[in-house]
Parts: sequence; C-alpha cells; structure tokens
Amino acid sequence: MDEKKLSLLNGDIFLSPERIVKGNILISDGKIASLSFSNNSERLGKTIDLKGKMVFPGFIDAHTHLLQEGIEMLRPDLSSAKSREEVFEIVRATLKNYCKGDVIIASDFDESRWKDKKIPCKEELDRVCPDNPLVIRRVCGHFAVANGMALKRISDNWRGVDRETGLMKEDVPLNLYKIFPPEDKEVREGLRKAVKKANSLGITSINEIVTTKYISFYEELGEEGQLTMNVRLYIPVNELGGIKEPKFDFQKTVFGGVKIFADGSIGARTAANTFFYKDSPNNNGMLLFSTRELDGFVKDAEELGIQLIVHAIGNRAVRQVLDAYEKYVGKDNALRHRIEHCELIDEDDIDRMQRLGIIASMQPNFIEIWSKPGGMYEYALGERFKMNNPIGVIKKRGITVAFGSDAMPLSPLLGIKGTVSAPFERQRLKKEEAVECYTRNSAFAGFSLIKEGEIKEGKEANLVVLDHNLKRIYSVFYKGVSV
Repeated sequence: MDEKKLSLLNGDIFLSPERIVKGNILISDGKIASLSFSNNSERLGKTIDLKGKMVFPGFIDAHTHLLQEGIEMLRPDLSSAKSREEVFEIVRATLKNYCKGDVIIASDFDESRWKDKKIPCKEELDRVCPDNPLVIRRVCGHFAVANGMALKRISDNWRGVDRETGLMKEDVPLNLYKIFPPEDKEVREGLRKAVKKANSLGITSINEIVTTKYISFYEELGEEGQLTMNVRLYIPVNELGGIKEPKFDFQKTVFGGVKIFADGSIGARTAANTFFYKDSPNNNGMLLFSTRELDGFVKDAEELGIQLIVHAIGNRAVRQVLDAYEKYVGKDNALRHRIEHCELIDEDDIDRMQRLGIIASMQPNFIEIWSKPGGMYEYALGERFKMNNPIGVIKKRGITVAFGSDAMPLSPLLGIKGTVSAPFERQRLKKEEAVECYTRNSAFAGFSLIKEGEIKEGKEANLVVLDHNLKRIYSVFYKGVSV
C-alpha cells in the first residue's frame, strides 16, 4: 500500500454552490491528485468510505485572533456569565490558581445577554479581588474594566481610561498583551491548544491578526510540524509605525498586510455612526484616525504594494474608509484591500464597494449571537438594528464576501447557521453560498486561492467532512493528513 496516498470514497463533493457531485477524491503527497465520479474509480493507498457524507474545502477563517484565543483558553472565561454576580463568582473561583500579586485577565463577558445590563465597576472588582491586578474584558475586545491595582500599572499615556470607574475603551483593551505581556510558556501552550481547537472546527487556514512580537511563535510551531493550518499574518499599523513590511524572515507563515482600526465596536458603543446610539444619548461613536491620516495609510499601501484590512463597523467609519479607497486605490483593487466587519453600511456605500472592487470581510456569527429581536443590536441601535450585517445584499451586488469569526467564537458552522437562518432577508445567504464565503472567497481575499479554498486537482487536500445539515464534523484533513 502506498502510504502517501489516500482515497476518500462515496462522498458528496462540494465543487461550487451550484455543483455538488457524488464521487471520490484521491490524495497524494498532501494534494488532491484526482477527482472521479464513477463507481469503477481506481482505489489507491488507504481508503475511507464516506458513505454519502458531504466533503467541503477546509474552512478559511478570514479574520481571527487565534493566538489570543489560545491564551484566553488558559485564563478565566467569562462567556458563560449571565449576570455581574456570575462574573464575580467566576473570578473568585479562579483566585486559588494565582499567587498574590499575579495579574489576572478574564475575558469575554457579554452584558448584552444579562437581564441587568449594568457593567461591573472598579470598586466592585476591588472587593472581589483585592490582592491581584484584575482586568475583565468584554467579548468585543474594545471595552474592559480594571480594579485599582491594575489601574496603577496602566500609565496615563493610554487614552480612554476612566480611573474613577475603571472603565476603559479602545486603547487599553486592544493592547492588554502589551501592557500585561503573557509569559512565553503561556503563549506556546495557548497557541498549541488554539490550533487544535480550530482544526476540530474544520478550520485549515487563517488570516490572523497578531503583533510582531508573536510571529516567531507561529514559526516555531511550524518548524516542529505542529502548525496544522496555513497562516497568513496581518500586523496592526501601530505596531509597524506605519505602512511597511515587518523585518522578519517568514518561513512557515506568510505576511499578508497591515491591519487598521477605523473605529470601535457596537458593544462598546464606539463604532462610528452618523446617528446616536439608542441607549447612549449624544454618542455616535469615534473615528480612530483623521481623514488625513487614513488617506495617508491607503496612499502608502498602494505605493508599496501592501494589502490593507481596515476594521470599520459603523456607517460613518465605513464611509471614511471608502472615501480613502476611492482617492487612491487603483483600478480593480489589485491589492484586494478589504473592509473588516462592515456591520452598518449605507446603501450608496454598498454601491461604492462594488464599483471599487473592495472586499467585504464579514462575521456571520455576529448575526447568530446579537442580531435577533431583543438582542444587543436592537438594544444599541433601536429600529436601525434591522439594517445590521447586510451580507445577502452585499453579496447580491457582486461584492466578494469573505467570512471570518473574529474568534467570537471561532466556529464556522455557527457563522453559517447565522446567515442561513438570519432574522432579516437582507442578511441571508443560502447554505451553499455561505460555505463558499468561508472557503473560496476567503482564499481569494487572502491571495491563497492558488493552493486552497476549492476541491480541485493540484490544490492542497485541506478538507472537512460533514453531515448534510452542516451540524456535525466527522473528519478534517490538512494536506491529506487527519487533524
């Protein structure tokens, strides 16, 4: 038996949203050697009978924070908390795992799901955790609360810190790992766990946002043969000091481009809109760069040939980004500049995205988590919440829509469910269309379609085997090896 060959038999193979065909896949040396659609096909190497299960290209998470996910897997998890009191209980329960004076960072609370939506304050955290610096961070990553001991370690140079209440927006929550850096051992262990978790969810490739300090951890894992996914890295502009390539010898990973934050998040009420938030009078969010600064970034990126992925959630931020793209982006957007999230976008700006060829990198899991009536979007936006995440409209206009998770949570299946069963027609895609957004379109957005994103001869054998309802993952293959 040829150990380098694997035959997957009797699968329903996803070739495109319009073409799903019963057939067999021959894998050789980590690539798809051939596809056949006959019962008499040659069977080489080890054989696996799929018994009619679906075979898709491995999912490509077009926007994630895998290293951060891994570190948070080792720390207190607040995602299950249904109230402030449960947040406090989780923190108290984990104190035994820390020595006095150790920094504690607990993540992923979501007050929008609480009956009492009041966020904990510094005094309450001081009572719960008097002997350790403590920071609790909201699920969106743009909002956090610190106790008194933690605030003493946060210099006055950081913006958006209310030292009376401990509430912090944007700068500190987005830079916690710089202010309170994790130990190398924690980073290594966390990244290993996160890669395994992502694989188990059908993810075989990621567009990862990470600071320069942590690139080497991916490379190290790759050298050990444990990086069982393709990794394209995007570096925050503030880390690089402008639009430039990092001085790093990429071997097991690929430099993708530069990440820019144009605004904040809806959860933190910092996404920049042309209107005020329903529950935050006189607040329409914040733009994080001036028009002149953002224009300069886009101009530099075009001149240097560097792809930009720009976080813009509110309609005012999306418009600012499109204004900059319209001034400087070349014909057909050859560098495939993107807008990340694009949760609130005006109709005329959807038309501009299409005309400029800008890629929409969106998170359908946000629909599943926050877009239902009575959810966070309605609470924050009022009637305007019906306009959030218009994935269906954007895709129908001919815009390339790539799907990512933002690690909130990682699961592509949750995201696919989100758009397929979305509460509003403008948000919906068919199941097969959603899969394409999480595979081929994400590969196109990350310049990796030449090797992944489709089941075609010559491409990497990155595959996920599922039931027809897309609820259960049976097998995941990365370069032909089960992971």
